[in-house]
Amino acid sequence: RLPDGEPPPLCGLPAAILETAFDAGFALELMLRFAVCPNRRAFLTSAFSAIDFLAATPLLLRAAVGFVLPDGDDGSPQWTILMCVVPVLRVLKTLRHFEKFHLLLSAFGIALEALPVLLYTFFVIMMIFSSLIYITEPRDNINSYPKAMWLTVVTMMTVGYGDVVPQSAGGSTVISVLIVGSVLYMAIPIGIVGSAF
Repeated sequence: RLPDGEPPPLCGLPAAILETAFDAGFALELMLRFAVCPNRRAFLTSAFSAIDFLAATPLLLRAAVGFVLPDGDDGSPQWTILMCVVPVLRVLKTLRHFEKFHLLLSAFGIALEALPVLLYTFFVIMMIFSSLIYITEPRDNINSYPKAMWLTVVTMMTVGYGDVVPQSAGGSTVISVLIVGSVLYMAIPIGIVGSAF
C-alpha cells in the first residue's frame, strides 16, 4: 500500500505480467548477445555483462517464489530483492548507452593511478587530526578515539553532520585548520578527475 493507504496503481497479476515481461526481455537479450558475440571471454568478463546477467536473474527468482508478489512489504528477502534491487539493476543496465558515462569511466580509470597516494595522505591527515582532537577536547565531548576519527572524517569530507562538534578553544582551532586543509586536499582528486575530461 502507498503511504496514503491507497493500493499501488499497478499491482497483483497485471504487475506480475509486466515485471515478468521485462525480466524475460532482459534474459532473451542477454542470451542473444552471448550467442552472436565474437569474443565470449571478453563478453563474460565485461562489467556491463555482469550487470546484464544480474538484471536478467530475477526471472528465475520469480519462477521460484511465484510471479505474483504481495501488494506490500511482507518482510521476505524475495520481496526486498524484487522490489528494491531489481529496479536499480534495470537502471544500471541502461548506462552503457550513454557516451558520457564511458568518458566518466575512463576519467576515473586515469584518476585511479593517483588513488593510492591520495588515500595514504587522507589516512595520515585523519590520524594526525584525530589525535589532536582527542587531546584537545574534553572527555565528556570526545570520549573515544573512534569518535575523534568520526569528527575528522566528517569534517574532511565536508559533510559536517553536526552530531559531534568541538567545545574547547583548542578543538575549534584544530577543526578550523582541518577545514581549510580539507578543502585544499579535496581539490586534488577533483582536479585530477576534471583534467581527465
